[in-house]
Amino acid sequence: MDSLKNRKVLDHSAVPESSKDEEDETEIANMYTTEEFRNYSRKLHKKQPKNYFFKQKIPWKTIIACIIFFILGSLFLGIGIHKWVLTSLSECYEFLLLGLIMFIPGSYHTFLLIQILRGVPEYTYDLLDVFDQE
Repeated sequence: MDSLKNRKVLDHSAVPESSKDEEDETEIANMYTTEEFRNYSRKLHKKQPKNYFFKQKIPWKTIIACIIFFILGSLFLGIGIHKWVLTSLSECYEFLLLGLIMFIPGSYHTFLLIQILRGVPEYTYDLLDVFDQE
């Protein structure tokens, strides 16, 4: 408690304000437009060397889940259509509904995975929903 009483209090009013720094900032800001700054920044970022130590994490759980959804969705849809042909719609709607629920997201994510593996530039692993967040 005594150490708090013995502390020195700094007087900030004695510090002179420098107007020279403000003048330099306004002078630099008036020299270049926003578009020139933006173009210069883009030029610098294009010259960045490739980072050979960067390794993109592959979401294996997501890949396995999307393939399983695609296969099981296709299987249940096939069974549902087969039962529909042999019997009536009222006896097979469970298989059709379950097949659609699994097939639609499974086929979408499998399509994304195929495009990623093909190396299409617009498709990355970031587009896949990740199930294994750490």
